[in-house]
Amino acid sequence: MSFEIYILFLFATLMASFSHCIGMCGGIVVGLNMRKFDNSKILQAFANVLYFVGRMCGYIIIGLCFTLIAKNFGFNETARAIILIVLGVLLFLVAFIITFYPRLLGNVSPSGNYAWYKNAFQKAIKSQSIFAFFIVGLLNGFLPCHLVYMASIKAADSLNIWHSILTMFIFSIGTFVPLFLVGIFSSSLLQSSLRKIFLWIAFVIMSYFAFNNIYNGINMLSNSQDSMQHHMDHSMHMMNIESKDMPSKIHIDNQHHKNMQIDSNHMMLDKSTQEYHMKHETIPTNSKNSHSLHNHGTHEHHIAE
Repeated sequence: MSFEIYILFLFATLMASFSHCIGMCGGIVVGLNMRKFDNSKILQAFANVLYFVGRMCGYIIIGLCFTLIAKNFGFNETARAIILIVLGVLLFLVAFIITFYPRLLGNVSPSGNYAWYKNAFQKAIKSQSIFAFFIVGLLNGFLPCHLVYMASIKAADSLNIWHSILTMFIFSIGTFVPLFLVGIFSSSLLQSSLRKIFLWIAFVIMSYFAFNNIYNGINMLSNSQDSMQHHMDHSMHMMNIESKDMPSKIHIDNQHHKNMQIDSNHMMLDKSTQEYHMKHETIPTNSKNSHSLHNHGTHEHHIAE
C-alpha cells in the first residue's frame, strides 16, 4: 500500500473518530481525567499517552487476528483474490451500517459483559497508579467496536503482517487525537454538530477502499484464470510436440542399440583374434626351446665320453 493510501486512511480514521469514538469512548476518557494530577498538565498528558498506547496494543492484536485468519485461507492466488473481494464487501457493509444504521450492529456484535472483563476494568479504573491508564486503554481496545472491525478488515486486505501492524497503528493515531483532546480539554466535543459530517466523510473514504479491494480482487481472479489457461495450453502444446517426436526417438534408440551390439561383436571378435595369435605364437617358441635343450644335452654327452 502506497504512502498516499496510508495518509488517506489516517484522514478517514480521524473523521470517523470525531464522529464515533468521541461518543463511544469519550465518557471513559472524561472519567479517567477527573482524577487529580497534582495540577500538572504534563502528568495528565502522559497518562493519556499511556491510555493511547494500551488501546493501540489492543487494536494491533485484533488486526493481527483478522490478518492471520485471512492468510490461512489465502493459500494461492485465486483464494487471495476471493478473500480480497470478500473483505471489500464486508468493509463496505460495516461502513454503511455504522453510518446509517448504527444500532443494527449492536445486535450482532460480541458482548463485553464478561465477569472477568468487568472486574479487570473496574480495578484498573479505581487504581491510583498512573500506569493503570495503560490497562484501561488495553481493555478498551478489546471492547466490541464496529469501527475497529472495519479497520481490521482493511488491515487484512494485503494478507501481510507488517501491513496489518502499520494499518492498526495508523488507526490508533487517528483515534488518539480526538480522545486526547476530549481528555485534556472537556467533554464539549461530545456535542459537536460536525460529528455527522465527519462520519459521512469517513464513509466515503472507506467505501473507496472497499470498492478498490473488490476491483483488485476481480482483476487478480481474472489474471489467475488467464494464467491457468495459458499453463494448460502450454502443457498441451508440449505433449503434442513430444508425441510427434516419439517415432524418431524410438528409431534413434533402436539404431543406438544396434550400434552398441555391433561394437560388442567387434570387441568379442578382436579378443578372439588376439587369443588365437597369442596361442600360435607360444607353440613355436616352446618347440624352439625344447630343441635347444636337446642340443645342449647331446653336447654335454659328447664331452663326457
